[in-house]
Amino acid sequence: MDDHAPDAFLTLPADLVGATLVGLLIGLVTGVVLLRSYPPGRDGVTPIVLTLVASIALVVALYFAVARFWSIRAADWLLAGYALGLVVFASFCITRETIDFFRHHTSSQIGVSVA
Repeated sequence: MDDHAPDAFLTLPADLVGATLVGLLIGLVTGVVLLRSYPPGRDGVTPIVLTLVASIALVVALYFAVARFWSIRAADWLLAGYALGLVVFASFCITRETIDFFRHHTSSQIGVSVA
């Protein structure tokens, strides 16, 4: 007989879930700040570079803190959450631009008049 319950694979430790959610939040906030500062204004690319450097520095500092005080596994999940947040936000932006492209160009290509 198997000693493990069928739900054993569905439960995750709270520290892993928390670390992932913190990383996800940092990744999404980074994406939002980058989107709001694009295109570069009179300050040039300085806000964009500062946002990226601050975001990476924050994640690296949190990684070492979590690895030291909790576990290396939770720190790895923090990085996974951060990467997931950036990928999800980038996917949202690409999808939005693709929909706008099709909305503005497809109707004229198939002969539909746009008022």
